[in-house]
Amino acid sequence: MAKVYVIRGAILKCSCGSMKSRIMIPVSHGVYAAGQPKLNINDYKEGENITHFGFCNKTCGGDTREKGYDSKGNQVWRCKAKILGPWQGGQDNDLVENAPGLTDNCVTHCKYGGEISIEHHEQTPK
Repeated sequence: MAKVYVIRGAILKCSCGSMKSRIMIPVSHGVYAAGQPKLNINDYKEGENITHFGFCNKTCGGDTREKGYDSKGNQVWRCKAKILGPWQGGQDNDLVENAPGLTDNCVTHCKYGGEISIEHHEQTPK
C-alpha cells in the first residue's frame, strides 16, 4: 500500500491511551495536500502538535502524571504524553521544509511506553 502524506487534523492513536487525538500545526510549512498543510517528521512537540490521549494505561512509578478516576471509580492516570523524538519512517525523497514528509506509516514513542501512530491521514474520507 502506498504511503499517504499526513495533513493538519489527521487522527492519532496511542497504544496506551483511552482516546484518539488530532495532530496540529500552528504555522504551515508552505506545502499543501487536500487544501491542508502537510506535516514533517519534526512535528511531534507536546502541546503544539500532539496534545493527549485521554487516560494512560501505563503505571510507571515516579512520574508526574495526574491521577484521575474512570466512570467506574477506578484510579487511572491522565495522559501527559512525553514524546521521545521525531516521527520515524518519514518520506526521505520528498522534503517538507527541509525535513522528511510525515506519512501514515510513521510512529513515535512516549516515555511512558506508548507507541503513537497515524490512524487516518485525513486526505480522504474514512
